[in-house]
Amino acid sequence: MEFKVLGALEVRECGTPLPLGTPRMRAVLSVLLTHPNQVVSVDRFVDELWPDGGPAAARGQVHDYVSRLRRAFRSAPTEAPARRLVTRKPGYLLEVGEEELDRHRYERLLADARSARESNDLQTSLKCYREADRLWRGGPFSDVPPISSVVAAQTALAELRLISREEGYETALDLGVEEGLVTELSRLVEAYPLRERLVAQLMRALYRTGRTADALGLARRTRRRLAEEIGADPGPELRHRELAILRGEPDPPPPAARGRAGAAALAQLPADVPVFIGRRAELEQLRADPNGGPRGSHGPSITVIDGMPGVGKTALAVHAAHSLAPMYPDGQLFLDLHGHTEGLEPLEPGEALGSLLRRLGVSEPQMPPTVDERAALYRGLLTGRRMLIVLDNALASGQVAPLLPGAGGSMVIVTSRSRSTGFHHGRSLTLGAMPRDEAAELMRLSVPEDRIDDRTREHIAEAVDLCGALPLALVICASRLGAHSTWSFEYLVDSLRGWRRELMGADAPECPVMASVELSFQRLAPEERRLYRFLGIGSEPGVDAYEAAVLIGVEPDRARYLLDRLFEAHLLDEPAEGRYAFHELLRLHALRAAERDLSEAERRSAADRLREHRRRSRPVAAPPRR
Repeated sequence: MEFKVLGALEVRECGTPLPLGTPRMRAVLSVLLTHPNQVVSVDRFVDELWPDGGPAAARGQVHDYVSRLRRAFRSAPTEAPARRLVTRKPGYLLEVGEEELDRHRYERLLADARSARESNDLQTSLKCYREADRLWRGGPFSDVPPISSVVAAQTALAELRLISREEGYETALDLGVEEGLVTELSRLVEAYPLRERLVAQLMRALYRTGRTADALGLARRTRRRLAEEIGADPGPELRHRELAILRGEPDPPPPAARGRAGAAALAQLPADVPVFIGRRAELEQLRADPNGGPRGSHGPSITVIDGMPGVGKTALAVHAAHSLAPMYPDGQLFLDLHGHTEGLEPLEPGEALGSLLRRLGVSEPQMPPTVDERAALYRGLLTGRRMLIVLDNALASGQVAPLLPGAGGSMVIVTSRSRSTGFHHGRSLTLGAMPRDEAAELMRLSVPEDRIDDRTREHIAEAVDLCGALPLALVICASRLGAHSTWSFEYLVDSLRGWRRELMGADAPECPVMASVELSFQRLAPEERRLYRFLGIGSEPGVDAYEAAVLIGVEPDRARYLLDRLFEAHLLDEPAEGRYAFHELLRLHALRAAERDLSEAERRSAADRLREHRRRSRPVAAPPRR
């Protein structure tokens, strides 16, 4: 069976078109084809077909349209797959093979064309570009009602086609192929007069065919139009092309034309951490493919690194990314999603996609307006590319999901404080505090060598204990020691031992550890913050749901839910089933929050309630046998 969306919507079986019925039936099929092999809920269909609110029988009508589509599939001249359109809660799934959808074939041909160009096999590349372009029969979904899924797909596919045609023309020009290019490019430039790459390519084709005056006239008209319509000057490619023509230079491609556009600009990882110790098992997991085969053979590799504030999630992600970068020749992207950044709101998916698309070469006039359209274009631009994408400091899965590639050999590393940012087709990697010996080595290597001697070993070990073996806390201590030339390790440890506020920063809000934990605390729901404060009073040596319920006066089931929410946010550990405890530094923060936000009477009453509960719950010793 063939599904065609690169033009009017068609379904064919052995070359025979199947009847697709009413516009609403075609709309239902189009929604399924914009999400092939994915479950689309009935509620989604209702929202798409009746955006202003559907009739009372809307859900029933959706079921009816699906039944009619099934009958249309069964009307094929040969036996169609029995379960092509599957009922799967909460909606339906359309099974589509890799070669059955023309959009998939188009994207595969683009990937082949780009790969061949990257290998400098320009003849094969041009052949693939032209074969891909021949799959188009008109505008995508051209006869389908303008529902949101279809509009998003139309926008993304149209932009992807323009980009691929530009790449194909560049390849043809590099090969010296001129036949028909001036006519084709003139037609496209007339339709897209501000698309500078097309203009530069037409100038290049005109110049090569001896039409120098026409090429320079086109440059002048484009410069004037850019200034009048968007108040901008021409970009570097257009300026380079005009200058080369004015100088009468021969026609090599411009510097950025060879290889994939923008590839040289996509090495965007931040600097590697100066000292990285340990985490060997975690690094091996990041280097291994989660599906067990060659990296990228089953689609993008996705790993979520989660852990409490200060545990070293970003350091691990960046260090791993630098070591993995050679495996991703199409570039590396890094984006801070500001899930927990003091003074900044988390990035909305639309903002994040806009930032990533700009780095991939999409200009503001070409930027789609909606999240769905941006996500579709982003996935299209990554098709066939092998890129490494680090999404740092994520708040929740809903912020990250639109930023994931749809297919191909890319890798995504996400860092988050939430244990629930994972994805069913990815994997989670939870970081805990460092082993004590690795933490000591990190601290030793983070201070000037002349500050280390045999006497400092015990002081380093104690500093590690006082910092809870958290990398961020250790680096802060090492930094303070390095900044004070008169301090010894003994002085530092005395300060930490006597008043840990030097580290936690109770009187210094700019301290990264304190600010980081405090921001996680502030993002909790009010009832979760309340339990967190009370746990600061009575969490030693750990609590269960019944003890937490006594502390804040709720039912045990509610307390269990709230404890789990704090566990998900990495503000509590679960050292034993159903029993929760703080990391030492988080316990200090919770105690400080309790002292700051609760009255002395509230704190005393809660401690008394918990003490009485534990006394009553303590098993009574059996009398000795006589």
